[in-house]
Amino acid sequence: MAKTKMKSEFEFSRADLRDAEFIWKLRNSPEVREVSINTAPIMLSNHENWFENHYTEYWIINDYEGFLRLEKDGNVSIVLNKESRGKGLGQKVLAKQSGKAIILMNNPASLHCFIKAGFKLRGFYLEK
Repeated sequence: MAKTKMKSEFEFSRADLRDAEFIWKLRNSPEVREVSINTAPIMLSNHENWFENHYTEYWIINDYEGFLRLEKDGNVSIVLNKESRGKGLGQKVLAKQSGKAIILMNNPASLHCFIKAGFKLRGFYLEK
């Protein structure tokens, strides 16, 4: 995992397969699943397969405080450990990013974080 220092506020390390279980555990935490588009638990084998074969970049934030996901289609997402939330880290990390994010209405903390980082609300995504 090579570290990339960014303005000494935080460090990114490019995630690899050795980090897949850490990312999987964060993605499967109950508070993350309840604000995800798909709320069902993710099987580790499915996650590892997806991790290896999907064109997505994962970056570990600091020493496993969370991860940043950058997708080929421009989607950006971030998940922080419970202990790292609400301290401004997410906002600092996202301020260095560009792209788009899909945030569910039951996740006002994430919406607030993205807006504080400079992302603009462009509309609503509706489905039936």
